[in-house]
Amino acid sequence: MRSLRAYFILVTLLTIPVWILGLAVDLELLPGLPIGAVAVICPALAAGILSYREGGWKSVLALLSRLLDFGRAKWWLLAIALVNPLLFDLAFLVARGFLNPVPDPEISITHALVLLALFLPAAALEEIGWTGFAFDRLRTRFGLLSSGLLLGLFWALWHFPTLIAAGRAPGWIVWWTVWTVSARLIMVTAYDWAGRSLFAMVLYHAMSNLCWQLYPVNGSFFDPQISGMLTAFAALCLLAAAYSKRHVSAPRQP
Repeated sequence: MRSLRAYFILVTLLTIPVWILGLAVDLELLPGLPIGAVAVICPALAAGILSYREGGWKSVLALLSRLLDFGRAKWWLLAIALVNPLLFDLAFLVARGFLNPVPDPEISITHALVLLALFLPAAALEEIGWTGFAFDRLRTRFGLLSSGLLLGLFWALWHFPTLIAAGRAPGWIVWWTVWTVSARLIMVTAYDWAGRSLFAMVLYHAMSNLCWQLYPVNGSFFDPQISGMLTAFAALCLLAAAYSKRHVSAPRQP
């Protein structure tokens, strides 16, 4: 438990200078993505520091090697990669159904591949910390659902200064939090089903960011209320299936 407290405190301390930079500098790395997004390095840096303290370079290399863990069933990677395209397509259809003025998406394969090449390493930097270091330790103590909620809430709160720097309204942030926590619940359940594949979580995270940027217009029409409700429903269904089939496997000792 001490390593978990140390991890979340260290992530916060490492991110404070980036939050200050984001509030001070009005610069976007991508449309809707302020410079504070460079904080993606902080979860990995904190995990690396604490892993080194626990077991030296051997522990650090063991953590890094998990990025190439593809799990026990490769077809799960395809299923996980398709979750966000499906949810974003449904959100688009729901928005159109309520007569929201959402324009048609303009998707270039080349542009999508370039974005994916950027988002995969960024997702790896986050997930090596959130999933690779923190989640298994949380799960050993709190179980799947509580661990997913705790990690999802911290993950959401960690983004708040960046969202504020981007000028997001309080109501927007509330629904974005619902979406984010629900996404984390999907991730931890899929992580369990896919044989604790860290790569699967990196893929889910990267596809989420990709779908947001490809949503009309560069994600500016993304509605967190619609996506939050759809993702929460999907998370509840997945969790119900996991528990009803007793598919949630025993925690792995960190």
